[in-house]
Amino acid sequence: MSGWEPGRSCPFDYRYGAEALNRPPEAEAETLLVVGGLYGNPEALDAVLALYRAEVRRASGPVRLVFNGDCHWFDVDAAAFARINTAVARHEAIQGNVEAELAEASGAGCGCGYPPYVSQASVGCSNRIMARLRRVAEAVPGAAERFGAWPRHRIYAVGGRRVAVIHGDPDNLAGWRLAAESLAPADVALRYALGCTDDPLTTPQQVRHDLLRAGVSIFASTHTCLPVLQGYRWPGGEGAVVNNGSAGMPNFWGDPRGLITRIGVRPSGNAEYALEVAGLHCEALPVAFDRRRWLRRFEGWWPEGSPARAAYHERIRGGPQYQAAQAIRGFAVA
Repeated sequence: MSGWEPGRSCPFDYRYGAEALNRPPEAEAETLLVVGGLYGNPEALDAVLALYRAEVRRASGPVRLVFNGDCHWFDVDAAAFARINTAVARHEAIQGNVEAELAEASGAGCGCGYPPYVSQASVGCSNRIMARLRRVAEAVPGAAERFGAWPRHRIYAVGGRRVAVIHGDPDNLAGWRLAAESLAPADVALRYALGCTDDPLTTPQQVRHDLLRAGVSIFASTHTCLPVLQGYRWPGGEGAVVNNGSAGMPNFWGDPRGLITRIGVRPSGNAEYALEVAGLHCEALPVAFDRRRWLRRFEGWWPEGSPARAAYHERIRGGPQYQAAQAIRGFAVA
């Protein structure tokens, strides 16, 4: 196929369009916990499930936990892979590019749909990680079929407002239009650091159009690895994009914790940062997992010279060059 590049190109069926999200909710919740980018971290899984149990204990209405893709990635140990599968199966989940490619290898490598500013070395590492993970998944009976049965998006009603849980962006499972570096108003320092100053921005007007096409108040996404919470206001309405970055990796420099998204009718009192949007409290909840145990596990699975060690070890040890002040954006006029 002309121009096809594994890791950067995506299958046609990754595309669904925001109009596909404009449908009745599958479920209602008082509190919705959205777990993106667990990346095969069993210690983070334990911490997420503890957060869920704590929410259930204090809630007066239904609490739902949904994994919005990339539950697997580093877990090339068969027992860890199976354990994560079992835990996720007790809740709700949608496909990330990892699960989509484990379900049916499309020739897209990792299926990440990386934009041009991501280095070719990083793309190559991700493709090699996927190849190794695929061998592990093939040895787990029924795994590919299970991933293939997961939907690519889910719609929830939270406090009477519709929330779209997606992996990438409103049009594409592996889209990057809702990335922290893509959302205008631009974080100039971030774009400069990532080398994406020439990459097109997603304007507030485009996000408003997407929210209206989807008929939702909030897009809850992940995929792009850096968290962001951006609100939008326009005459007669408001909405938000909330991206948790990663539940299974550090999200800020010097902070070893992961993050998940919490959307509820009441605040948690435990948010790293938050924004009230359309009567809902959108929050980033910290995931305080056992970092030392996870680092030992990761280094055992991915020794020196391996692609995951090359691509992710620095982030797992110290976090990305990014701060919480860059993630919480307030409201933009749309």
